Amino acid sequence: MNRIEIVISSTKTIDMKNWDSKDKKYYDIESKLIRNRAKEVSRLHESGTSVKDLAAKYELSESRIREYLKQ
Repeated sequence: MNRIEIVISSTKTIDMKNWDSKDKKYYDIESKLIRNRAKEVSRLHESGTSVKDLAAKYELSESRIREYLKQ
């Protein structure tokens, strides 16, 4: 499996993975749109936006936002 690393800041790299609950495995996120959304969620959360507010903004579940933030 290829490893995807995205540099968010000079001190933080993220290995972008997505949990597949049916297979019970993590898979690389291949979509640029989703990788960019995950980076944006991380940046906004670091600046103080709550998980609940991020979930509402992106129309995603709070658990999906937490998955993005785990990485």
